[in-house]
Amino acid sequence: MIWGALFSIIVFPVVWGFTEEITYAGYAFPQLQIITKNTWIAYAPVAFFWAFQHVVLPLRFNPNFILYRFFSSLPIALVVLPIYMKKRRLFLFIVAHWAADCLSAVLETM
Repeated sequence: MIWGALFSIIVFPVVWGFTEEITYAGYAFPQLQIITKNTWIAYAPVAFFWAFQHVVLPLRFNPNFILYRFFSSLPIALVVLPIYMKKRRLFLFIVAHWAADCLSAVLETM
């Protein structure tokens, strides 16, 4: 039990904070901007799939929980991407994502 809690607090936030920001803000969003030639058309699917990914983290086969995870993650994705569009400072977003994931893991293990 203690190993799972330590993994959730130490390893998980580092891996996912880095991975999600690189994947969605650092790669998918700029590539879709190039392909569509429109920032806002690129913004919608990236925000949707970024939020949708959180449906299975943690995986629980409860429809209410799945909807909760999606609709609680969507506003964050909708706010983070426009800020990223202006700043283009990926490292700052990785650190913020790590801190949010770490706080979430600490609160969940308490």
